[in-house]
Amino acid sequence: MDWPHILVVIALPLAAIFLLSRIVRLVARRIAERRNADKQHRLTREILETAMNQRSPLNLEFTGAELQGRKLQGPCIKLGEHSLFVDVGGAYASPVWAREPVQVFFKTTAKRKASYYQFSSYVIDAQIRRNTFVLQLPVPATLEPGQKRSFVRVEPQKGAVLGLGLWPMSDRLPLPTSIHTMKQATFNFRPGKSEDVRVVNLSAGGMRLSMDKELKPFDTLDLSNGSQVLCLLVLRSNEGEMPLPFWLACTIVSFSENQEKNSPLFLGLRFTNWALMENGRTDIVWFPIHKDRGVAPLASWVMRHHLEQSKHL
Repeated sequence: MDWPHILVVIALPLAAIFLLSRIVRLVARRIAERRNADKQHRLTREILETAMNQRSPLNLEFTGAELQGRKLQGPCIKLGEHSLFVDVGGAYASPVWAREPVQVFFKTTAKRKASYYQFSSYVIDAQIRRNTFVLQLPVPATLEPGQKRSFVRVEPQKGAVLGLGLWPMSDRLPLPTSIHTMKQATFNFRPGKSEDVRVVNLSAGGMRLSMDKELKPFDTLDLSNGSQVLCLLVLRSNEGEMPLPFWLACTIVSFSENQEKNSPLFLGLRFTNWALMENGRTDIVWFPIHKDRGVAPLASWVMRHHLEQSKHL
């Protein structure tokens, strides 16, 4: 047997083995993809069933040109194999809305914590049932974490907030450009030394604080809506990294007080400008906050913690 024939005899089995291995890998990948799709499908249905059982309202925002900006809300009253049905009450809905695209937002609650979801969909049909309008939507294949708010919010876990300082601020004065020009903070909070202030939730665009009524330093702050405060927020970053200190110029957007004894005050803040407190530097370089992006480094921190918390729900 000459060399060409020998090479052919050797090459044919090798090619067959190579082709067989490719087929085996392709089949294994298809099986894995199918299993992942089935797992995602089961998880999606479980979340939707939880929302239906909790009567959690589904917030629908129409995104098409014809109904741009129209909003409806109602609970899921039925979850079929391929469709879900949303009771929007007396709000007008029309069968001609079929195929209109919508963005749907909802939340579920477990262990006293809320998880927020969203999905893109469209209207299959709109019907009147017992003097109420019901929209039929296809069951989504997947859900995305997200809120109707502009930014995802998280409740910082114990130890995540390393410090918090507040200063009064006037909108008639420019933001401070150096820490040397700043007076002593009206209030300083450090875990382990004071539990009178707590960050209830935090996002890239703002935060909500819970405060003890008896905190005397807050007597010097104007807590009315629209007032300005300056905040230094220090967060724990990834293990082994330096802490993340943020300068945050804030506008007070909400202030609530319960008259019950020992009940806390709640203060809602919206960020308007931000800066990073850089190690060894005394100057402060401010950046305005974009309404769609918020504080970019803080958005990354919040999203990481949101995903970590979602794993444990």
